[in-house]
Amino acid sequence: MRDWPVKRLSRSEIWRDSLDLRRSTGIHGQSQIDFLDLLRNRLPKLGGRFSKLEVVVQEDDQLHGLPALTRYVRGGTIRVFVTKTTERDAILGINGGQEILGHELGHVRYHEGEPKAYLAGDF
Repeated sequence: MRDWPVKRLSRSEIWRDSLDLRRSTGIHGQSQIDFLDLLRNRLPKLGGRFSKLEVVVQEDDQLHGLPALTRYVRGGTIRVFVTKTTERDAILGINGGQEILGHELGHVRYHEGEPKAYLAGDF
């Protein structure tokens, strides 16, 4: 296993970043985040490194037991692969579908083309 660089983020840094992201994507007034909409529609409209963000829905068996997976492709494309079940669960708000996509958002937000581990407080 490779020894990736680690950046430790404080809770206040994560909170500020979350507020900035909510404001820039126009969801600051929403009490619940629709992570599927955020990844599919709102982040790509921000431009920059998010302009090539794609959500790709696949059959459940294509991800080898994973509910979702984020990949960085040459040329700056970021692809979030999700199973049909995860997509359905996120739409219906059941079985942790939104939480899974929130986890993938973390990869999209904090990785910049290469894997890096980000730690938040004691997590």
